[in-house]
Amino acid sequence: MFWFELLVAPVALVAWGLLLVALLLWRSDSRAAFRLCLGVLVFYVAAATPLGANALAGALEARAQRDACPPDRAPAAIVILAGGVRGDPDHATEVDRLRLATLRRTLAGARLARAHPAWRVIVSGGEGGRNSEADLMANLLVQLGIGSGRITRDSRSRNTWQSAVAVTRLARTVGVARLVLVTSAMHMPRAAAVFRAQGLALCRYPVDYRHVSPDLPGALVPQISALVKTHRALHEIVGCLWYWLRGRFTPPQPDRRP
Repeated sequence: MFWFELLVAPVALVAWGLLLVALLLWRSDSRAAFRLCLGVLVFYVAAATPLGANALAGALEARAQRDACPPDRAPAAIVILAGGVRGDPDHATEVDRLRLATLRRTLAGARLARAHPAWRVIVSGGEGGRNSEADLMANLLVQLGIGSGRITRDSRSRNTWQSAVAVTRLARTVGVARLVLVTSAMHMPRAAAVFRAQGLALCRYPVDYRHVSPDLPGALVPQISALVKTHRALHEIVGCLWYWLRGRFTPPQPDRRP
């Protein structure tokens, strides 16, 4: 299997093709083009191998430590952020349409809700059309034994910042003073920063860890799963930079109009 992945798998053939082009450019004395192609090859191998992908994922997930939520008397709400849905579900019962990240977050949120029956649950996610991520997540929570009366839905938010604003507004409406945020570990640094900017006390509960210790020599072979993991990590890094530039990690200014 190792040699098959190294020599025949399409994701590895791309690396071999880049290497071949780099050698041809080197032999033709096109030094500038050779250096450019070699740089692309190095970046591709770093992004497409488990060694590089897990290094990137691990760096993000290391910043997502789970908090020891204080057992105080302030009302709390478990906030479960959606992580995607496939297509446009016809019914809210089609929970199998939820992507793996959403399923893992919802299952973890259900376990937390059963352990703390006094806490409310807020699900947030507006993707999915007629039946949103939040609708499917709420339906799954009910199937897992969480009472529908405990669940509040945010079915409009389509990104992390919109979720933070909408969920904080919902929490304040129902008198909640503390949020327990459930999302994937790679997503947690960005999500926690933008939620904290909204002003409520926050307790992090990261789940869905993707980092694994790579085994050599297989970790040096380009793989589709590594490319997917690198894509997720780069999405979070670029997202953090974009939110920082837009000032979304900064508490909103109070309205000073008379």
